[in-house]
Amino acid sequence: MKKNSIIFSVLVTIAFSSLIYYYINNEKPNKQNNTANIMEENKDLIKSSDDNKSNPSNYPLNNQSNKIETVIASASLFGNFDRVEDLMKDSDLVVKGTVKSVEPYVVKNNAGIGRPYTKLTFKIKHVLSGDKNLKGKTISILEYGGIISKKDFGLDKKFKDLSNSELQEKLEVSLEGIPNSKAGQNMVAFLVDDKDAINTESKLYGIRGAYKGRFTQDTKTKKYKRGIPKNVTTEEEGTELKINDAVTELNNQLES
Repeated sequence: MKKNSIIFSVLVTIAFSSLIYYYINNEKPNKQNNTANIMEENKDLIKSSDDNKSNPSNYPLNNQSNKIETVIASASLFGNFDRVEDLMKDSDLVVKGTVKSVEPYVVKNNAGIGRPYTKLTFKIKHVLSGDKNLKGKTISILEYGGIISKKDFGLDKKFKDLSNSELQEKLEVSLEGIPNSKAGQNMVAFLVDDKDAINTESKLYGIRGAYKGRFTQDTKTKKYKRGIPKNVTTEEEGTELKINDAVTELNNQLES
């Protein structure tokens, strides 16, 4: 849905600006964590023309360099993400299943600047809400964040003195420092249809509220939890425990 893509459009724009500031003030950066302050605009805003014409492409990583710098993007998300009922209501599809594989995925605009995503191949075990015919099927999900080269991130257009080898160096962009999904993880996901948002012919889903709509099963406790940013308040911790318990109970009802 378009409202979900707006979040990521703004995220990438401001994260990119922050990274440029980082390079300006650090000619040879050694710092591994760069925090970009990101504010989300109103979800009803019309997307920019560049985003309307963005071209998605699978991203073949160049393995000439093993150096990876980390960019931690922050987000102010507007919406109701702290109750299962609200997440369910605002999602196009709610599913439980397993991440079968992951791969970097970059969406480029007309200027050639890419937005980093991680594309999940996801096998559905249960459909909690949405198209029940998808049970047992495999879908593709895009999570914001992942691996991208400095060239694809657009640094070649801002810093003409960067060498080819420097431009092939990789950045790992993560939202609030929360890791992206990995193959083999079981997940309950609240999804939105992102096909129209990034102009692709293939069917793609995004996660409602970014990391807020992704609950991964803990391999030890078997409980479902979503990632949370560092330095949360005691009240926020309580909210997270409550919704994690609610999603875990929802899973237990499915399996009983």
